[in-house]
Amino acid sequence: MTSRILIAVIALTAFGIKTDAVGWQNSGTYSRFDFYDGTRNAIETRSILDNLAKQLNTQAILRGYLIAYAGKEACRNEAKFRLREAKRYLKEKHKIDSTQVTLVDGGYQTDWVVQIWIGFRQNTPPDKEPTLNKNQVRIMKNCKLEKL
Repeated sequence: MTSRILIAVIALTAFGIKTDAVGWQNSGTYSRFDFYDGTRNAIETRSILDNLAKQLNTQAILRGYLIAYAGKEACRNEAKFRLREAKRYLKEKHKIDSTQVTLVDGGYQTDWVVQIWIGFRQNTPPDKEPTLNKNQVRIMKNCKLEKL
């Protein structure tokens, strides 16, 4: 293994991301890195995104994967809004470009959440896991979502 790959393996192992010594680059999946939801304020959310950016900036072979879910009571396009905000923050604050992060609208869960996954670019991305159908969701009017 080259020293760069070895460093990546050590870094990923430190974060609990499973890596196998043989063929690990082509056979892995993304691992959950962190998440943020309604229990966290904007400062905590930015700190989580700062940690993601640090990993992406120090390990060019990694990719972030964000899946946003709107809650049972949601604003129109809420998941997309939260993803755009994360993308804007990562780009403006940390110079993370769109090739380093994949953004996915996951649908709906009981409470809104943005899951952050991390892995090697060629690994299998995580599946969406919505727990509610759109007909089970109340779309509210006159919403004001908080910017990061």
